[in-house]
Amino acid sequence: MTNETGVCLQLHNLILKAAQGRVAGTPFGKEYCELWSSQLNVAAPQVIRDYYHRIATLEQRQNVIYWGDKHPHNDTCLLSIQRWFPHARYIYVVRDPRDVVCSISQMNSWGHERSFKEWQRISSNYEHFIYSLTKFQLYILRYEDLVLDHVAKIKELFGWLNLDVPDRVLDSIATLINVQAHSINRNMEVSGNLSGAKNHNPQKSSLSRWKRELTQEQAKLFELEAAEYLSKYY
Repeated sequence: MTNETGVCLQLHNLILKAAQGRVAGTPFGKEYCELWSSQLNVAAPQVIRDYYHRIATLEQRQNVIYWGDKHPHNDTCLLSIQRWFPHARYIYVVRDPRDVVCSISQMNSWGHERSFKEWQRISSNYEHFIYSLTKFQLYILRYEDLVLDHVAKIKELFGWLNLDVPDRVLDSIATLINVQAHSINRNMEVSGNLSGAKNHNPQKSSLSRWKRELTQEQAKLFELEAAEYLSKYY
């Protein structure tokens, strides 16, 4: 599993722009633009497979059963991913939208109203897409359940993938669950001081943060606007 390499996103956007050539702002491409775009689209699945094979070789991982591409903005290229990998399986992480709004606001220095509109756009793309998937292809994971009982949810998730859960995986997760994901590098090393990490789980403090950060008016409005989503998952 890679952490936001964005390869699917990049190829998807490249293919879209290639079809338009210079009109899309690319510096070259005067003719046969659609043919070139089509060729890239055909080649994309193997290019991505080869890329992950190189990652597996680099990390000395043998007999890889699954490879995963995680990126929150994959919502914009879901149909391309589905076309390239029709047998792919999807782990759909859902979270209280009010908490998502707080997170988006913090990361982008946006107001809560703008952040809620962004959540609506992204979640709408995912919600429409999951209806095209079979039960075999889709695993819905609530963020809150993972934070509150990561061992149980990890075992359940691995079971869905027909994978065993080695003790070393659980040990690694027990440490990493206590740190922010953005402080973890490619070698699974954590920046900063981890002393006392097992006694403090910053993810737990992210649960229901909306109660501390949203005004009563905002909380009521977002709850009303996201009522269908909240009823479905909560």
